[in-house]
Formats: sequence, C-alpha cells, structure tokens
Amino acid sequence: MTFPHPLTAWFWLLYFWLFLKASLFSTSGLGSLPSLHADLLARRLASDRQFAEALTIGQLSPGPNGLWVVSLGYLTAGLPGSLLALLALTLPPLLILAIERGYRRVRSCPQRNPAFRRAKPPHRRHCLRGSGSFPDPPRPFVRHYRPRRSCRGAMALKNLLRIMFQTLDI
Repeated sequence: MTFPHPLTAWFWLLYFWLFLKASLFSTSGLGSLPSLHADLLARRLASDRQFAEALTIGQLSPGPNGLWVVSLGYLTAGLPGSLLALLALTLPPLLILAIERGYRRVRSCPQRNPAFRRAKPPHRRHCLRGSGSFPDPPRPFVRHYRPRRSCRGAMALKNLLRIMFQTLDI
C-alpha cells in the first residue's frame, strides 16, 4: 500500500477529519459517500476501485449501511485507517447523547421555570384579625436560591450561543 503523503500525525489527523466531517453531515449510511468521494479523490488518498470495493463489502455484509466506511478506511490506510474511520463514525451519535444529557440537566433547572421568576416573598401578617383567627399560611417561596454549578454553566453556554448566533440589525 503506497501513500501519497508521509505518514505523519498531520496525515492521520487529516484522514480522521475527512471521515468525521463526512459522518457529521450525513443523514444515512450512504449519505457520506459524496463527501468522502470528493475529498479522498481530490487528495489522491483513494481510487474509484477502492470505493467500489468498499461499497460492495458494505452491501454484502450484514448490519447497517454505514459500515462500508470502515472497509474504505481499511482499503485506503490499513488497520489504522479502519480504526480511525470507525471512531469517526461513532463520535457523532455519542455527541448527540452528551448534548441530550446536558439538555436534561438544563430542562430541570428551576431558573427556566417562569413561575420561579415571578415568585415574590410571602406577605407575613403579624397581627391576628380577631380572637381565634390564624394568619394566612405563607406561600411557597424559595429563598437564597443558588443554582447548581451545572445549571450555571449550561445557562452561560446558552447565553454565549445566543450572542454568537444572534443577527444584528444595522
């Protein structure tokens, strides 16, 4: 197997990035085919024959359609290439799981509850209106609330993203 580039850390980083980019922006098993085909052929890292062999192996093997990417990694760069392709293929779903877990933490944060923001301290009536009457029971109110660190970090990240993607009317 001959490589057009020397086997340096930059080569493997570029190789991983090409596979990761293709798997991040694809929606199905064969969705990464156009991106990988354009990128790998432009850099002479793969040939049309290797793509055809990888697609054939992917169609013949049982399991998801996207596993052809791992065989393409093996055909183009050997065992390290297949491991990098497998890692690039599994990172996007794991990223979604991490985002979902963070969202669950923010969703349960009391600061997002509109009732928490409208809450006012209970009115205390110190005098009794008549003999035998009792003061009104206090309304529930959270005093000295300090959000958990995870909520504060998530809220700060949300505000930062809002500022970054906000359109400015000039």
